[in-house]
Amino acid sequence: GAPFPMTITCTSPHGCLVSNRNHRESATCTSLENGENTTFQVEYFHSPLHGVSILSHSTDPLTPYAVVSSDSYMPFSEIADTDGTVVLLTDILPGMTSYAMVVTYNETLFGSGAFRREFFGLQVDFTNTIIPTSTSCEAPASWPAAEVRQARVRLNPSYNVITVKEPFSFSNWFAASSGMYAALISYGGTAIVFMDWYSDRKSCFVFDVNRPTA
Repeated sequence: GAPFPMTITCTSPHGCLVSNRNHRESATCTSLENGENTTFQVEYFHSPLHGVSILSHSTDPLTPYAVVSSDSYMPFSEIADTDGTVVLLTDILPGMTSYAMVVTYNETLFGSGAFRREFFGLQVDFTNTIIPTSTSCEAPASWPAAEVRQARVRLNPSYNVITVKEPFSFSNWFAASSGMYAALISYGGTAIVFMDWYSDRKSCFVFDVNRPTA
């Protein structure tokens, strides 16, 4: 259940000031250099002023200066690990971005592929001026005031849980429960063979459940 870890990496050459204002923890401001990251515990909040805030400065108001990390399954990628997982970095633009979270439990894989958490962002507001009550940070005087931008991150009210299981084998089940010979007599060999052929045509069974993020 909530909250959930979300890793934010600063990509601005000027550094970033990040905070996560909410009712669970005290308001603190963290300074990140270019390439540094921190992990916040995020969840859905009813207050639009709660959530992750990132401050930096740039002459271009649409320049992203931070990224969100997701564990994506890309087995054919050159940068995938031995389990086929890639840490995918998604830009965070100034303004408000709403994130959908997907959690995958894959019982057909091992290592990093067995459990993955992904975030998919949608820009919902391009207002990038600082809202003081939504951040625990204050831009330093050395930053040009006209270039200071704020990016805000909110989690959607619900998220998806996907469970991937191995295909079910009717013949294996019957063999284990009552013996294949007895099963063939009791249930009919043709029906069992057909059901097993049908299940084998599916690479796996997938279950998708929607759960609240608050």
